[in-house]
Amino acid sequence: MTTKTTESKGLGDTIEKITTATGIKKVVDTISKATGKACNCGARKEALNKMFPYNKKAKLTRDDFLLLKDDLKIDNYTPSSRLSKANQRTMLEIHNRVLKTKKQPTSCAPCAWSLVSKLKELTKEYETLSSS
Repeated sequence: MTTKTTESKGLGDTIEKITTATGIKKVVDTISKATGKACNCGARKEALNKMFPYNKKAKLTRDDFLLLKDDLKIDNYTPSSRLSKANQRTMLEIHNRVLKTKKQPTSCAPCAWSLVSKLKELTKEYETLSSS
């Protein structure tokens, strides 16, 4: 017998794997079938996956990539570059959404450069994935 192992998207998938391995799922399915009442395990699993997702490798969308490369010209930034408030705000929106962080605007130059560096890294990864 071969077992198909899939990567868990979130807590709901992990709970399903545990209840299946321990036999709990089979008991619940049997009781559900006997009583005619749905257990709603699938809906609960999806809700838990949405509430408690496992962090996956962050990826930019095509729109994010184009905005960073073409509009903000992220490749032109260096550690000594000055980052306008508007550009920093736009970069922070992308950074926080993609990486699921809550960074705030800053006047700290090394902090701003850290933001730019991470976004440059993500654009390089996007280019690599897009070309393969």
